[in-house]
Amino acid sequence: MTQALEARKVRVLVVGGGYAGVLATVRMARRVRSVAEVTLVNDGPNFVERIRLHQLAVGQPLPQRPIAPMLRGTGARLLVGRVTDLDPGGRTVTVTAAEGPLCLSYDYLVYTLGSARSPSDIEGLADHAHDVATEPAARRLASRLARCREGERVTVVGAGLTGIELSTEIAESRPDLRVTLLTFGTLGENLSAAGAATVERAMADLSIDVRERCDVAAVTSRSVWTTAGEDLESDVTVWCGGFAPDGLARSWGLATLPDGRMAVDGHLRSLGAPEVFGAGDGVGIAAESARYIRMGCVTAMPLGATAADNVVASIEGRPLVPFGFGFFARCVSLGRRRGLIQRVDSEDRPLESVVAGRVGAKIKEGVCRFTIAALAMERLLPGTYSWPRRHVPVSPGSTSGELATTIG
Repeated sequence: MTQALEARKVRVLVVGGGYAGVLATVRMARRVRSVAEVTLVNDGPNFVERIRLHQLAVGQPLPQRPIAPMLRGTGARLLVGRVTDLDPGGRTVTVTAAEGPLCLSYDYLVYTLGSARSPSDIEGLADHAHDVATEPAARRLASRLARCREGERVTVVGAGLTGIELSTEIAESRPDLRVTLLTFGTLGENLSAAGAATVERAMADLSIDVRERCDVAAVTSRSVWTTAGEDLESDVTVWCGGFAPDGLARSWGLATLPDGRMAVDGHLRSLGAPEVFGAGDGVGIAAESARYIRMGCVTAMPLGATAADNVVASIEGRPLVPFGFGFFARCVSLGRRRGLIQRVDSEDRPLESVVAGRVGAKIKEGVCRFTIAALAMERLLPGTYSWPRRHVPVSPGSTSGELATTIG
């Protein structure tokens, strides 16, 4: 009798154990444990604090955060394995786990597979450049930097927030190295004038050589070649040219945006597969009004929370809620002793208001700690996590396909 009842439980799979996936799991599991089985599938047993990988890359010790204790008491289970196939029509997911391949059926799926290093056709980049897109990559860079001798050159390519954080972290922790930051545009071009000036001062104080409007043509084991023909000596090169979805959604026949993210409507349902919800870096709302929702922890957690709420609503037969969100600030570390809090409007446009220096560093550290505290609180009291403008929808609940999508 018990087995029959268990067999009738709703099956919910969450694939991807990052910020969006773990929050979605702990937010929904306890609320539906009497009627549903919630399984989180992740390719490793630990939660990775991606917003701290630039710290790991310079050898700073970070605590290990096993996922299993983060789910304790919720009724959700963790399955460690790599998702190798997804069949939206058959509602199955194939996972390669330690015990071999497993085929899991689902009634609802939450797709939270995130992003990876942005691909590039720059000659030699794949063979000779490090990155900090994953924990293993950050550890490899830490190992290489630890072997650097005084005076060796480190070149960081790309001056987005990741490149800024990594270059300042390296220069502060290893003042004996010569650090160069190459940017395709200008330094701090997505910040206000005050924000850009703060970053420029930090670069100057840390003796980082910043080269603007510098396009990279090739990377070798000892140098970086620019499109202008410059041969820049580089003992260690790090690519921070951006992040991109891994393309799995498209290969599995799910609707995707032109950049490869899984396309969802305003309720975060996959277009053409409404039993699949999406959240995190690998997902994009197919509406012009949602273009400002960029990748990052700041959006992944609200997306994960909304996806969880809508899975619960679907199970309970209640109306779905549209995703609402507004930005508040960009938090940038400039080493351990400096930081920048750049105020922005709800659509992420910079305002002429910043907090810098040690106060900025303390606020940034507080934000990093808050993300972990929020996951812990959500495990105990599901539904407590909140965010700015959550009740202001970024697009209609059902999109008419304002942005082009591709199936398969």
